[in-house]
Amino acid sequence: ADVERDLDARVDRLDHRHFIVHGQMLDEAHLRLLEDALGAPKVKSLIEALPDEARPHREQLAAGGSPDQLRSAAHALRGLAVNLGLSALAELSSTIEAACDARQNEEAERLGKHVEERWQESYALLSRRER
Repeated sequence: ADVERDLDARVDRLDHRHFIVHGQMLDEAHLRLLEDALGAPKVKSLIEALPDEARPHREQLAAGGSPDQLRSAAHALRGLAVNLGLSALAELSSTIEAACDARQNEEAERLGKHVEERWQESYALLSRRER
């Protein structure tokens, strides 16, 4: 019941197109800390490698599958998203994980269909942000 309430609260934050966490697609503060810690060139290389790293997980979520497959893909994508400050993508991925944990496969698959759009929006912002 708690998982379902949590899932319902997260899904309620969906508007007609965007899944926004605290009004942010990107966590700029996290990105600045990352650049301070690793240096801008390293962060740039991580950003450039991200599409290839995220592709198999995005494809799995778009294709659907068992709750375990979807949860695994969502978990991996969430980790990549959190690491590079992609807040909205991380939250969507976390919501898919919660749906899988609650064995709400139809909901997980429905949410998985939104991953590519959220990825495109988030990565576009990340790619063109000022450093």
